[in-house]
Amino acid sequence: MLREARISALLQHPNTIPTHEIGRDNRGNYYFTMKLVHGYTLREVLNYRERYDLTQLMDVIIQIGNALAYAHSVGVLHRDIKPENLLLQSEEDRITITLADFGFAASVEELKSPEAREFRFGTVDYMAPELLSPGEPDYTTAGDIWAAGVVAYVLLAGR
Repeated sequence: MLREARISALLQHPNTIPTHEIGRDNRGNYYFTMKLVHGYTLREVLNYRERYDLTQLMDVIIQIGNALAYAHSVGVLHRDIKPENLLLQSEEDRITITLADFGFAASVEELKSPEAREFRFGTVDYMAPELLSPGEPDYTTAGDIWAAGVVAYVLLAGR
């Protein structure tokens, strides 16, 4: 949890959830507070609606790409991009996407250690082929980009 808090605290972007505080309670347990985001996961929206405006879908895909580009620029890999980790808020005619759940995230520096790469993280349906092949997974920005591409396909194809 402390690792997730530290990583999410690095991210200050309109399409990520800001971390406000990291600390310890009276018993020594770590906690962190984040901005409360109201909305639905992209998965919930996909399960509810059958048709979407193409312009809105393209805007959603661009926002996902912007959030990932920013995370990658500060050395953070999400490692679990999927509709369940994308929060959608609708204000007037504008849809905003927020990339959430950095529980599997890691810094590029952290992934240089062989111990940090021995476990596979992510959701199989959205994982890049090279992360599913035998041997030690090689997590790079390409894995996140692949997963975002799968999300874009799901959005545009509806399945």
